[in-house]
Amino acid sequence: MSKQSVEFYCPVCRQKESVAFHPPQGFMLSAYEYAVSWYNYNFTHEADLEEINFENLLLLNETPECARKYMVRAEFPFSGEIDQNYCVFFTPAMIRMNGWDEQWVEEIDKVAFVDFKIESILLNEYDHAWITVIVEQVYLLNNLHTSLPARTNCSVLSKLGE
Repeated sequence: MSKQSVEFYCPVCRQKESVAFHPPQGFMLSAYEYAVSWYNYNFTHEADLEEINFENLLLLNETPECARKYMVRAEFPFSGEIDQNYCVFFTPAMIRMNGWDEQWVEEIDKVAFVDFKIESILLNEYDHAWITVIVEQVYLLNNLHTSLPARTNCSVLSKLGE
């Protein structure tokens, strides 16, 4: 496995899988869920990237911002290559750790689909990888109705007979 791509072993069959993720036909937006975890990391000292203690990083609790660089931990079924774009479903730390409990209602405003480009692969292990990404687009879940164009004749029911 090169430092140009990320792929993992399937936890069930133990075979290396390169699962190319493509949005299903007819969908404007689709994403990996729970295959990528976002972490707080201050990139002011890039020379220290080799010495990062990944176990001390904290999950990100704020929605990622466009044009910013982030540290993420990817795992199966995610697979990807440097300089390629991917979309993931971001959930803030409290929802990620505790689920969609009613006590975290205020956190729902931070949930989003996030398009990013892989910048570098810092560590690539058997079952996970630490990578840096640049956020290209953020679609807040509560704003999808205004951030995506309206479509006509896209009824899911009409496609069930096909």
